[in-house]
Amino acid sequence: MIKYFKVSIIILSLICLIGCDNIKFEKYDDKNLNIGIIGEISKVRKDNITFNKIGFEDLEEENILKKYDAVFFTKDNLSEASREKYAHIYKECRVPFFFIENTKGHVPFTYDDISYEDADQAGNPPAYATGIYMNGNKLLSIEYGLYNDIENEKNIEDVYSRIFKTILENKV
Repeated sequence: MIKYFKVSIIILSLICLIGCDNIKFEKYDDKNLNIGIIGEISKVRKDNITFNKIGFEDLEEENILKKYDAVFFTKDNLSEASREKYAHIYKECRVPFFFIENTKGHVPFTYDDISYEDADQAGNPPAYATGIYMNGNKLLSIEYGLYNDIENEKNIEDVYSRIFKTILENKV
């Protein structure tokens, strides 16, 4: 009897483990988006997403920012992106900004006196990406975590799909 019980537990455990790996993520396959990116262009490729490299100097040119549905900053550029001179741009521009592999939340980008290095980690575990955007007259922030806090290609693609959906839903 105990032997059958042990075998049943093992089989049930295997079924649960197999089922957990088959999580279906919603993929972005909606309208075309044009994304400005400061840093290396994302490895996440979608037919309807165009990434264009831009520089920090472009942030101060409103006519350049208007060309994009959003601007992404990669991990290596988060410190520069948190400089005081850019905070007003993030808070006033109608283009949403997304900070990829950012563990510090929106604070270093929206407060003039806090640098990326000085900001505390946001959350435990921290999010993978943070977005800030205007909705009407309100500045909103949103964080995107990885499924089960595991960094792998599938989970990163899921984060990007959710970001693209946020961009589309808040497009002006």
